[in-house]
Amino acid sequence: MILTAAFIFACVRPAGRRRCRAARAGRPGAPPQLRRLGRAVIAIPLTLTLARVALGPPALWAAHRGLPREFFAGVLLTDDYDGVLARRLGVARHWLRRLDSAADVAFYLFVLGAAAVLERETLRAAGPALALLLASEALCLGASLRKFGRPPATHCTSAKLYGLALFLAFSGVLCLGWGPWALWAACACGLPANAEVLVIVHLSTRPPVDVPSVAWLRRRPFDGPAAAGPGGVRSLSPASHDRAAGPTAATSR
Repeated sequence: MILTAAFIFACVRPAGRRRCRAARAGRPGAPPQLRRLGRAVIAIPLTLTLARVALGPPALWAAHRGLPREFFAGVLLTDDYDGVLARRLGVARHWLRRLDSAADVAFYLFVLGAAAVLERETLRAAGPALALLLASEALCLGASLRKFGRPPATHCTSAKLYGLALFLAFSGVLCLGWGPWALWAACACGLPANAEVLVIVHLSTRPPVDVPSVAWLRRRPFDGPAAAGPGGVRSLSPASHDRAAGPTAATSR
């Protein structure tokens, strides 16, 4: 499966981001590789996302059984490829991005349980940091569910850095014997990221998906991140369409 994903990634990469966006929009500039693969391509990142969730319970079981800690390095690496492949293959659908976010939360809860078994003293020393992180995650989830009825999937830049910090922190704690400072550092990255997610959810008028930052959201010519149309293309709101088309379109209605 990994070799297949790498092969398809290599085939699509020369097309570039612009042509991948054209494939999502259904325009004639779509790469022929994506045309042949069609909707079946989405199975690759989807499989990686579901595999990450499925690896959570085995990670907890491995911690109880005392398996070699290198096992956890391989498990944690699964968090890096599904989103990249989805974007490069042009199949980053909103439901897939939300599933990716939910899988991240579930996966790291299992990793936290494994760390509690293997590194109890380290987690106890970093208890306040972990409590703040869990509270901020719950706050983001509650705010998004209350406003939109859907879990958050902003995938902003700060959240990606937060994900990298979690990966490094738990890899270091589980595999390299790092101390509680690694978890405190992850908390220092995670709290500002979750604060930005809350601001994005507050400012958005539609469920935000793949919003790089608050500044990006405020610069957009439409009223918040719109839901994707056919092929994942965001559409303008009526008021923004009038602003983009000029006074003639506004007065012709």
